[in-house]
This record gives sequence, structure tokens and C-alpha cells, in this order.
Amino acid sequence: MINIFSILFSFIFPLFLTISFIPILFRIGKNLKIVDYPDEERKIHKYPIPRTGGIAIAISIILTFYFLPKEKLIYYLLSFSLSFLAIGFLDDAGLKLRNIYKWLIGLLIVLIFFLLTPLKVKEIGNLLGFGNIKMNLFVSLIFSLFAINCVVNSFNLIDGIDGLAGSVSLISSLCFSFLNFKNSDFYLSYVSAGIAGASLGFLFYNFPPAKIFLGDAGSLFLGSFLTGISVFSAKGNFGNIKPIQCVLILSLPISDMIWVVLRRIFKRENIFGPDIHHLHYRILKKLNSQRKTLLILLIISLIFSFEAIFFEKFPDYILFIIFWINFLIVGVFDKILKG
Repeated sequence: MINIFSILFSFIFPLFLTISFIPILFRIGKNLKIVDYPDEERKIHKYPIPRTGGIAIAISIILTFYFLPKEKLIYYLLSFSLSFLAIGFLDDAGLKLRNIYKWLIGLLIVLIFFLLTPLKVKEIGNLLGFGNIKMNLFVSLIFSLFAINCVVNSFNLIDGIDGLAGSVSLISSLCFSFLNFKNSDFYLSYVSAGIAGASLGFLFYNFPPAKIFLGDAGSLFLGSFLTGISVFSAKGNFGNIKPIQCVLILSLPISDMIWVVLRRIFKRENIFGPDIHHLHYRILKKLNSQRKTLLILLIISLIFSFEAIFFEKFPDYILFIIFWINFLIVGVFDKILKG
């Protein structure tokens, strides 16, 4: 039986596992040349840094839920997340896939899991004030393919400065754990606590200046795991959290991704290409400090996550308006920094 003590244990166990495994993965990454080399355009670090931190997180999560109680849900989450980790690892290891190909492979993964598992968005709540919006199978398929793949990749996009993706993962997973526990969905709370513990363990080595990076494998693993948790936690699936609450929790990566894509469309640039116009790069350029940049973005992420907790009783359409306010805040902040 899962209780508060097993949830605490599911947080502490992967925390110490990740802390223990990262020095090993650091050496493996260095010896196998799975490293991120600095450049003058987008990279902030000044010497090669291993990109194997995400592998340590994944191993810790696998071991945690091997020894602790298991339900079907964890098999769905792990297989989904490890599929995305595999895409990222190919990139980290030197097989440079074009971003469009990674995106298309991601769509294929989401399609497979949509067809074979409950990983699908079936309803999105009363966002317009006219009643709960439920989707038929075809609409659910199209929406799930693009929404899930976008949110997964949003974590890859924000992984641009030391500590950011790991910290957003920590805040988001703790919020999911709290809300699921509050709703008596204890297994979802327990799983969320596990990814929070692993994220915190990683941050011991990734807080600026970082000794190791997540790599694409790690950012996609965290992104897919948290996206899976958000889908399973929502009403209409395993949990009882409002779908729009899940979106609020992940407002920072989602908003940043949407603004970046819109900017590239308006400038007629490749929407899948890398650039230095993400919010974290703009703040960093203004402050010239990774720690100050990280602090500002963590405060924003905390505020967005707290909205999901403290405004829980508000109607869905009010929370939907709050999300778009968050979105505009990110955009205005970005515009001010650019100007």
C-alpha cells in the first residue's frame, strides 16, 4: 500500500542513486567522447563537458521502480520515456540526426503509444465556458500527436543553460506529486516524486557551473516522463487533475516553445533549427550570469506552478485565461530583453 512514507522513499531513493551514478557516467562520457564541445555561437561553457547526466537519471528511475511497487502505469511511462531517450542518445553519441527527423520519429513514438496504451488526450476540460470538451478518436489522435510531441520537445529547447531543465523538472514533478496526493491518486504522486528526486540529484552536478549535462537523451527523457505524467494525471485518464492545471504547471517550457516557433515562422526561418533567441539566452545576455538567469526563470516557473495549486477551484476557462496571461508575460519579457 502506498502512503506518505513510500512517496518520501520514492523521492529519496532516486535522489541518492542519481548522486551516486553521475560520477560513473561522467567518466564514461569523457572516455567515450560523449561530450558537448564549446562554440562561439550558442554554447556557454569553455571546455568539453560530458552529456551523460540524463542516462544516470534514467538508470536511477528504472532501479527505483524495479524495487518499489509497480502498476501498469510505470511500464507505460518508462517505455515511452526510454524511446525518446534513445533518440537523444543517438544525437549525443555523434549520430547527428536532423531536427526534422527527430521530430518525425517523436510523432511515430507518440502514435505507437496512442494506439497501444492509454497515453492519449481524450478531453481538455471546460476551456470556453460551454461545457467539457471531449474529443472523438480521430480528433484525439491528431491533438495527442502534436500536443504530446511538442511538450516533450519543449524540455529539449529550454535545456540551454546550466540547471534550467533539471530545475523545471524538479518544480513540475513536485507540483504533480502534491496535486495527485491531494486527489488521493497516490501512485501518480509516488511516480512524480521519483522523477523529482532524480532531478534534484542531477542538479548537484548541473547547478552552474555545470560538471555534466543532461544531453538530448536526458532532456527528452525528462520531457517525455513529465508529459506522460501530465497526460495520465488529467481527468479522463488515471488521475483527477484538470487538464489545464497540467498545462499551467508546464507553462514556462510550453510558452517559450510557442514564442520561438512563432518568431521563426514570422521571420520565415526553419522552425526546427537552433538559435539563441530563447528567453534564457536573452536574460543571460542581459545579466551575463547563469545563476541570476536561472534564479529568475525558477521564480517564473514556481509562480506558474503555484497557480495550478492555488487556483485549483477556479473554473477551467479562468485557468485557460491565466495560461494565456502567462504566455503573454513570457513574450513581453522576451520583447523587453530584446529591445
